Amino acid sequence: MITRTRLQTSSNHTAEPECRNSPLLLDAETRAKLWSHIFTSIEDYIERIVDIPITSGSNAKSIQAILEPFDFREPIDPLYVTDFVIQGLLQHHVHNAHPGYFGLFVPAPTTMGIAGDALTAAFNPVLAAWQLSPVALEIERHLIKAFCVQCGYDRLQCDGLLTSGGSEANHTAILTALVKRFPAFNPFCACIGTNNRSA
Repeated sequence: MITRTRLQTSSNHTAEPECRNSPLLLDAETRAKLWSHIFTSIEDYIERIVDIPITSGSNAKSIQAILEPFDFREPIDPLYVTDFVIQGLLQHHVHNAHPGYFGLFVPAPTTMGIAGDALTAAFNPVLAAWQLSPVALEIERHLIKAFCVQCGYDRLQCDGLLTSGGSEANHTAILTALVKRFPAFNPFCACIGTNNRSA
């Protein structure tokens, strides 16, 4: 049974009201309406994805036309903006979650993937240094080792990292191969040896 828990901190410090009431965070009532609307929209999308055309034949001019009224001069109701984006995605988007979509490299989203993205957006873990988000980095390390074991590698002799997409993954792979093949290669200056000539 899942129960609601309060966030635990290592101190008794209580956030100042002005921090909790930051304009960018919106007020509690608006957030509740926003989360509810997003949840309902996602559920509706999942339930009726098979009835939505995979592609819409959109063109740049038609999309630019519906964006034109947004001049950023005045604040806009968050629920209106959210619904605008939802409708835009429904009408001008390749629906890779459709069972009839056979495109490469773009798998359909999963429920836990959606949940993971939501938690990541809210907590905003940064993996640039271990101290910034120890649990996120250790989760990454644990997953990498588990994937390596599934591929037949020794858990104690493997390492790696998760990337945000194919470009970063390919770039990381190229740098790794260069360092392996040319030990003198410095990935930080893209040069071999000490003469600073471009590789």
